[in-house]
Amino acid sequence: MGGWRLREDGRAELKRMYVVDERRGRGHSRSVLAWLEDSAAVAGAVVLETNQRHPAAIGLYRACGYTEVPAFGYYADDPLTVYLGRPLPRRTATNS
Repeated sequence: MGGWRLREDGRAELKRMYVVDERRGRGHSRSVLAWLEDSAAVAGAVVLETNQRHPAAIGLYRACGYTEVPAFGYYADDPLTVYLGRPLPRRTATNS
């Protein structure tokens, strides 16, 4: 499961991406991430925050082209929070 929200700065922010333990390692995370990115393409960019305690998630995002972005949001001062993002091919209602 997963979701995203449109931030005030126009970027999409990934929220609540999760795969249950017994389903991990089967490509579900990549499928969910691809769907989220496709549905968020109207924003032109996607960002997320995760925690250093989630190395598998960080590895997935980096493998999918995410790089560091400036800190944002509630946890901006937390040294364990990792901020990642990547541009998306912008899509409009006419070319979706």
